[in-house]
Amino acid sequence: MAIASGTATATSGEAFFQALVEHAARAFGTRWSCVGVLDGDTVRTRAFWDHGRADAPPYPLPGSPCEQAARQGCLRIDAEVVGAFPEDLALAEMGVEAYLGCAITDGAGRVRGVLSVLHDAAIAWPDESELILTIFAARASAELQRLEAEQSLHEREREARRLAHERTSALIEVQRSEARFRSVIENASDPVIIMTVDGVCLYASPATERAVGLPPAQLVGANLFGLLHPEDVDPARSVVADVLADADQPFTMQLRVRHRDGSWRDFVCTAHNRLGDPAIGGVVVNARDVTTEIALEQQLRQAQKMEGLGRLAGGVAHDFNNLVTVIQGYCEMITEELAIGHRHQEPLNQIQRAAERAASLTGQLLAFSRKQVLRPVVLDPIEVVAGMEPMLRRLVGEDIRIAVDFAMDVPALRADRAGLEQVLMNLVVNARDAMPRGGRLDIAVDRATLEADAVGDLPGGEFVVLTVRDTGHGMSPEVQAHIFEPFFTTREPGKGTGLGLSTVYGIVRQSGGAIACQSAPGQGACFTVYLPGSAGSPARLEGVTRVAPPGRGRVLVVEDDASVRSLVRRILHGRGYAVVEASDGPGALELLSLDARAVDVVLTDVVMPEMSGPALAQRIRVLRPELPILFMSGYPGEEVMRKGLAHRDVPVLQKPFTPHELAEAVRRLLDREPALARGA
Repeated sequence: MAIASGTATATSGEAFFQALVEHAARAFGTRWSCVGVLDGDTVRTRAFWDHGRADAPPYPLPGSPCEQAARQGCLRIDAEVVGAFPEDLALAEMGVEAYLGCAITDGAGRVRGVLSVLHDAAIAWPDESELILTIFAARASAELQRLEAEQSLHEREREARRLAHERTSALIEVQRSEARFRSVIENASDPVIIMTVDGVCLYASPATERAVGLPPAQLVGANLFGLLHPEDVDPARSVVADVLADADQPFTMQLRVRHRDGSWRDFVCTAHNRLGDPAIGGVVVNARDVTTEIALEQQLRQAQKMEGLGRLAGGVAHDFNNLVTVIQGYCEMITEELAIGHRHQEPLNQIQRAAERAASLTGQLLAFSRKQVLRPVVLDPIEVVAGMEPMLRRLVGEDIRIAVDFAMDVPALRADRAGLEQVLMNLVVNARDAMPRGGRLDIAVDRATLEADAVGDLPGGEFVVLTVRDTGHGMSPEVQAHIFEPFFTTREPGKGTGLGLSTVYGIVRQSGGAIACQSAPGQGACFTVYLPGSAGSPARLEGVTRVAPPGRGRVLVVEDDASVRSLVRRILHGRGYAVVEASDGPGALELLSLDARAVDVVLTDVVMPEMSGPALAQRIRVLRPELPILFMSGYPGEEVMRKGLAHRDVPVLQKPFTPHELAEAVRRLLDREPALARGA
């Protein structure tokens, strides 16, 4: 309820809207925020924020970004708003650069106004920006409707006081006022209830049935405290006591109310003391169902949590890759120098295997963080699963019966073959571990046509559906809430890394898909993976022959990690290259300034202190535009791009790498510029 709490201290009316725009501006980090109410072709400002409370005059709707936001529901512009709306002179006068707006609609879907946040500098709005602003707009809409209902109620009170002096005409006015009041209340989207101080319902509007599933006639005479969650009864009674103590002050709180179907719904309720009004004689409660808003906020928090864990995993993997590079490199170099059967051969093999397992662990971390370097091709999902079936049967053992089912006309998909195989492998291993005494494992490949947002945030279209179902011990809802988090495991210590399902989650999301889980204790588990279909022709596996390339030329190695730099020097020197070293960008530039022609290729790390690899490359282009440059990085490919590489065709050697891979990458780069290579 982070968004709801931003306006919790504001009571109502102008204070509420001022708190809303302030909180919206702070939430998005913008200079301005505004709530405008539509009045024909004019937008009348209800509240305006400009680094503080400010006043703003009405402004014309046509030709403004507010008009487009009102028409299409939401409008997001990262930069150059003035150029997009030249007729809106106020934008140019204010110096607006970025804009995000959302229509404020009432219960009938009519656009009542626009909530906007604006900034004097460009902003790359996150994907969740529209969702967050929609929640703010929902709060503004509810407040507008509440104010209308409250205003109608005040009008009725004024009419009632006037009846004492004009009995004949007052009777007609009372009837008209009651009709207007009843029309507003009975057509409002939010429930309105009148109750006694003991909680007995005196009146319930028709919207109550939509909210809790009970008709008004069934609620009248019932004690409303009986519908509340047991933990909310005492706080609700306390609020009623506060209302009695201060008749002029409305009080608001959040309550959980049981629906007729047995579920709990969340409501924000505002109570007004109208015991002194003979026409009402009770406490008036305006209730707004915020169940959906709370669910959206929980989804947003979960998405932010997973993203934060992903960034952490990616950072750990970067540092780990440097260590693994050194371990693997020296192991391979020593192994090449030892005679066959040497007594140190087996210990070295054990070290090498441990390093490979460490590299695999790094890959799983990157998979979870959705930053693993995937190489998608068009695949036949049935061919992939069928090819793995014999190995999967050996993996699960004879006490688990596997049934594989392929539907007709399953489309191809675009994915990384190794990634897809790892997804299936991890799901099968997870199912096997859930059935220690044997059971049944069903694997199915099917197709599905989905509407937009039918499964998570997936767009509409054709999808390949991979299902893995087991008859194991199942999972509780509490366990399911954490199964895709890295290092979360229900196994005993030492039995599993807790990265299996988080790796699946990362690969599936990075491939543009989604994964869902259905399970209950004692009822097994069913994992369903949705991956976008593709119209292309499936690729076929081809063999690759590795030949160690000889080396000729001079290489400038730029690496801030001394252990990695030393390893690279020894590898390249052993392959026949002459090597010069620099620990940072300025040192490399100093060497090149002495004799830029003495270097045939530059091998540089991407992330370094003082000067990054891409920044160094730009400076080198001034000295020698044709000089080949090879980047190496412990960061994944997508992260490398964000660190400053402008083009995806720039060669990048991913850590950890083997001596052969390093030598081959340098040789391949020199082969592209044969005129530059010469004897060392």
